[in-house]
Parts: sequence; C-alpha cells; structure tokens
Amino acid sequence: MKMDDKQLKEYKNEVKALPRVEIHDVRIFLRNAARLASMGHPSILNEWQEEVNEQAKNDIVQHLKDRSSIGIWQLDNFDGINLAHSIIEAYDMSCLMHLDKESEKPIFKSIYARIEGWIRNAEDAFGSLTNAAADLINDFLITFPINESHMIKCVAFGETERAFIRSFAFVEPPVCLQKLKRQQEQDSSNL
Repeated sequence: MKMDDKQLKEYKNEVKALPRVEIHDVRIFLRNAARLASMGHPSILNEWQEEVNEQAKNDIVQHLKDRSSIGIWQLDNFDGINLAHSIIEAYDMSCLMHLDKESEKPIFKSIYARIEGWIRNAEDAFGSLTNAAADLINDFLITFPINESHMIKCVAFGETERAFIRSFAFVEPPVCLQKLKRQQEQDSSNL
C-alpha cells in the first residue's frame, strides 16, 4: 500500500526520532544493499543514495577509506575462515564501487583507488585459502550470485617451489573455487 503525503511525513518523523545509527552499521547496511543491488534488487541502495545528506555521505566515504586500510591489513594477515570473511567483505565493496560507477550521482568516486587496492589484495589472497575457507566463499557465491561484472577475479597460487598464477576472471564463481580447491588438494598431495 502506497503512503500518502501525511503518512510519509509521519514515517520520516518517526525515522528521525530513532537513535543515531553508528557509521559501522551504515557500512554493514551498504555492504548488504550493494550485494542485493548486484543481484538485481537495487531499490534499497537507490533509496539510500537519494535520501542521504551530504554530511552523511562525507562520513561514510571517510569511514570506507579508513576501512579499506583495515581490510587490506586483514587480507594480508588473516587466514582460514577469517580470511574468507575478509574476501567476502571485499566482494561487497567491489559491488558497491561498480554500482557507484554506474550511478548518475556517484558518491564514492574519491576512494575508487582505495577500494580497487582492497580488491587487488583480495584477488591475491585466494591463494592462501584453506579448504574450509574456500568452501565458505563457494557457499557465499552460490547463496548470493552477484553480477559477474562486479566480481573479484579468482587467483590461485600453486606449486610450492615456484608460484604461478591462474586467473579465472568472470567465470562462474563456484567453478572458479572448485578449481582452486582441486589445485590446493594437488599441492597438498605433492608435499
């Protein structure tokens, strides 16, 4: 049911009366909204972009700039399941950046380079995934089939003595991770 002007005004006043949302919560909201938009459900992200004021935009841009440094550190230092969660966050940021680039009024343009650095580190981190972490990402990509143009390339490192890179750019994510998993199993059996 569509709201009339009076109902809409009452709703907005109720929303304004809610406790202040922390910037961390906004980042979590944006991750989920970007993921949904990348899956073909853009209404939540579009509404946020239309409603957010300039100060809030500046705050979230600064927060994501700072968060990108933390995300890169996590990708360089985490392992196992924690690394998988960091890669998933980079996936969400990749979605957000690509959607923002497609927007008529981009909000995050000033931090595209930072987000791209975060994404590159996530691409490199695929080679460090354990089987359990690869399974988690595989499950995530099956559950949330994001737009292929918003995806992170899956890069796998193999062979203990010399590293070589296999890039599976824009292939179906589960296939990409299945290849990564097989490569990791081969590497383990060659030890």
